[in-house]
Amino acid sequence: MDLTTIGEAPTRPPRHRLRRRQVAALVAIAVCALMALWGTPSRASEAAFGAALRSGDVSSWEIEDQTGTRYGLEVAPGFSVNVTTYASSSSTVIWSDSRGRLYRTSVGGLQSLPDPDAPEGANLTDPSNDIYWSNGYQVDVGQTLEATARSAGVPAPSWGLGPASYLGLPLAVLEVGAVIALLASAQPRRRTKWGTFWMLGIPAGVGLTWWVLTDSPWSAATDALPAPEPRQRGPVPGVADRRGGGTMVLIAFALSLVVSLGLLVVRVLPGLGDRPAPAGEISWNVVWSSGSTGGLVESGSGGGTVG
Repeated sequence: MDLTTIGEAPTRPPRHRLRRRQVAALVAIAVCALMALWGTPSRASEAAFGAALRSGDVSSWEIEDQTGTRYGLEVAPGFSVNVTTYASSSSTVIWSDSRGRLYRTSVGGLQSLPDPDAPEGANLTDPSNDIYWSNGYQVDVGQTLEATARSAGVPAPSWGLGPASYLGLPLAVLEVGAVIALLASAQPRRRTKWGTFWMLGIPAGVGLTWWVLTDSPWSAATDALPAPEPRQRGPVPGVADRRGGGTMVLIAFALSLVVSLGLLVVRVLPGLGDRPAPAGEISWNVVWSSGSTGGLVESGSGGGTVG
C-alpha cells in the first residue's frame, strides 16, 4: 500500500546527464546533417544556369545519369526526403556554383535544338530517331558550355563535381553504423530492436539524434533501466510502453513527413533555395556533335531560338 503523504509531489524519474560519447555523437550527427543539407541540389532553370555560366559562377558540372550519383540528403538510407525534384536523365545537369552549392537543371530544351546541318526532313528532336543518334546531330552540352563561357570571357566549368558529390555520404555512414551498433548491442529499453530500426530511418539525422538521446547503448538513461526480453512489449519497469516495429514504422513515417516539410521550409531561406531565373534573355553558343555551331537566345521562361 502506498503511504505517500497527501500533497507530496510524485517522484519523477531521475535526469541523467549526457555522456561524452553521446555529446560527440550528437556533434558528429549535426555536422554530417548540415553537410548533407548543403550538398542537396536545389533547382535552377536553363535560363538561371545560362546566366550563372556567363557570369563565371559555374565551377563544375556533370550529367546526372552518367554518374548514377545521388546527392546530399538523397544519399542517406531510410525514408526518402523529397527536398528537390529528383529525375535522372541525360537531360539533367548537376552543377556547382562558386560557393559549392549544387543545382539540378533540366537542359532538355537545349539538347532538343535541331542541327542546322542535319538532312532536310529529319526528325532531329526525337531521340528515338536513328539518324539523330547515328550521325551525331544532337547538341554537345560540354562543348556548348565551354563555348558559351569562352564567349563571355570567363573560365569554362570543369567536368565532375569532386567532393561536392559526396557530402551526403558521412551521414549515410553514421546511419549504417548505428544499425550495426544496434544489432551488436543489448536490447534497447524503450523500443524493440525492430522498432529502433524504423526510428533510425527518420531522415536528416533526426532518427539518429532521437536514438542517441533516448535509447542508445551509450546512454545513462538506458543503463538505468532493466534490460527487457527481446520481444517484450510494454509495460516495462521504468518505461510506460515499449514500442515494437509495427507501431514505430507508423511513427517514423509520420515524423519523416514532418521532417521533409521542415526541410522544404528551410530551403526557402536565402542561399539554400532554388536559384531564381534572371530577367531578360540569355545567350548560348550552341555546339552540335556534328561540329555545327549556332546561337541560342533563351528567355527567362526557357524558350529559345536558333540564330
